[in-house]
Amino acid sequence: MKHIHLLIVLCCCSLLSVASPRVYLSDNWHFHLGHAADPVRDFGCGTEYFNFLTKCNSIHNQGPYSLKFQEDSTWQIVKVPHDWAPALPFSPEASHSHGYHAIGWKYPENSVGWYRRWFTADSLMLAGPTRIVLDGVFRDARVWVNGFYLGREESGYTRHIYDITDYLNPGDENLICVRADASLEEGWFYEGAGIYRKVWIEWGEMQQPQTSPMTARYSWSKNEGFLVDGKKVELRGVNLHQDHAGVGAAIPKGLWEYRLRKMQALGVNAIRCSHNPISEDFLDLCDSLGLYVIAETRLLGSNDYERHVLEQMIRRDMHHSSIILWSVGNEEWGVEWTDKGEKIARRMTSWVHELDPSRPSTCATSSGPNIVRGVDVAGYNYIMQNDVDGERQRFPDRIAYGSEETTGCGTRGVYFTDAAAGHMAAINRTDSTYPNLIERGWKFYFERPWLAGLFYWTGFDYMGEPNPLTYPAVGSEFGILDACGFPKDEAYYLQSWWTDTPTLHILPHWNLAGHEGDSIDVWVYSNQETIELFVNGRSLGKQTMPLNGHLSWRTVYRPGQLKAVAYKNGRRTLTQTVYTSGPATQVQVEQSEYEDITILDITLLDKKNHFAATACDSLLFCFEGEGEILGCGNGDPACHLTADQWIGKQQVVFPAFNGHAQVILRGPITSYQMKLMH
Repeated sequence: MKHIHLLIVLCCCSLLSVASPRVYLSDNWHFHLGHAADPVRDFGCGTEYFNFLTKCNSIHNQGPYSLKFQEDSTWQIVKVPHDWAPALPFSPEASHSHGYHAIGWKYPENSVGWYRRWFTADSLMLAGPTRIVLDGVFRDARVWVNGFYLGREESGYTRHIYDITDYLNPGDENLICVRADASLEEGWFYEGAGIYRKVWIEWGEMQQPQTSPMTARYSWSKNEGFLVDGKKVELRGVNLHQDHAGVGAAIPKGLWEYRLRKMQALGVNAIRCSHNPISEDFLDLCDSLGLYVIAETRLLGSNDYERHVLEQMIRRDMHHSSIILWSVGNEEWGVEWTDKGEKIARRMTSWVHELDPSRPSTCATSSGPNIVRGVDVAGYNYIMQNDVDGERQRFPDRIAYGSEETTGCGTRGVYFTDAAAGHMAAINRTDSTYPNLIERGWKFYFERPWLAGLFYWTGFDYMGEPNPLTYPAVGSEFGILDACGFPKDEAYYLQSWWTDTPTLHILPHWNLAGHEGDSIDVWVYSNQETIELFVNGRSLGKQTMPLNGHLSWRTVYRPGQLKAVAYKNGRRTLTQTVYTSGPATQVQVEQSEYEDITILDITLLDKKNHFAATACDSLLFCFEGEGEILGCGNGDPACHLTADQWIGKQQVVFPAFNGHAQVILRGPITSYQMKLMH
């Protein structure tokens, strides 16, 4: 039997921090847009007589990296992590894959950002080698300290570290300057712009982390998939991108915790980081929450650039107990079917084994069979695109899992597609070839115990890639939760079969104005044994819930109510009633706090306290305190809110969408108000 045994070890503390105290540079950054095509409008960067590439700390430096540079009143004060793209307008001519924000090569005036920050080099900092660490800048970042050019990092997903010991002004003020250029894209999804991860100064000798064995042993088997302590663990996973409604890519740790706990509540036990190295905060949380992680590099390839990104990821993150696989690529269509693809994958797998012998490599294929022959564990993106059973017959020793599988989701609360509005009904209810695609995927993997499990595409909606729709849709709609974290119907399918939480959920909602008299399929997701459905007081009969399935009744839509009654062992266990609601008259707020982040999840109710399922009323939010509005959203994939509506302000007016909205706050808040605007 082919078996890969892994001993996972945990660093006592993070890489580079064993003997390296940190000072985080979070506040008091000064920010201004530059220009990607006009050096004059880019503060003359590099146009000096002797520029920063010509002389070390050239006396002719004039740009923002110069100590002599004078800011004017148009420079903004921001906090890092920071993403400037959410404040930009939307445009139908902008990048479809990146969510139609006016950024990229078509918009040179919006695609370069300059950051400046002063700090004091105290005696403790000067006691040993001093480095500045930038955990992620999107993208093509150039960095200076006190006018000295430190270097350039093209990738937006790679940590860069610079020794600044010789450039510091002891006991005096020092200037760090960063220029980020987001003109080009690395991914085909929203990537943001700017210093979107943490920055810190650290000093002392760099040491490799001291590792200690953990009691848990991870292993992989061709017949059982993934095992922990010799026992099979079904990977019940989702893919996640790194953006959130209103916030963009600069997700603070507290917001990551909110997102990951939302996933765990549905029974998710594993995350695939799609499709780039993820933040240190994210992995720290996965370690503490007990989630398994597939860590993925950005680009397949066998040259120095691709090795650089992969090696940076592995060396930075190998101490994390949550990581179970190193992914070397995703859907590389150009080479999946060729010998070149297999050769490149084998080369990258050898790098993985060299850098971290304790974990296997993986790669996700969209359909081509060659590329996964070069890795330890094969990832299949979609059972309708890959001959999974056939590959099992051809390669019986292969270890495999589902790296992506369709959720079949659509727009939250939408049951009839309106492409002109950027909304679509769930494919689960409109695909005539197989009703409920999310169910098809889970049943397939559940019935094949030799597969390690699956990762649905995706856990949350994300900005960009709004396929199959186009503008005004600006975000993907395949998330099990919307971009704010409000559940779609499919969330209750997973909760039914991935958790022990007693679950009963009716769909659709019963506010189907304009469809009076139409024939409607009413579905129920539940993990109870028997369900009886009532429509406006009349029973449509009882049905027995099939394993990993759902139930369906056909009826005619007339306003009123739907009621489902669930039974287990012959006893009534749960009841849910869905009403045709009136207009929204009330605001209900659920508040959660993680570190310095406060999330306000808003639900609209009618005068009878029924959920207002189609309410899109405007809301007025205002607050008191020293904190700030970090983001606002509502889960609408065609929402065109921009962050300039709340940056630096203590009140904002924005719409709800289908009964929900969200405000995210950072820092101390003494009080707030939320009002409906009529």
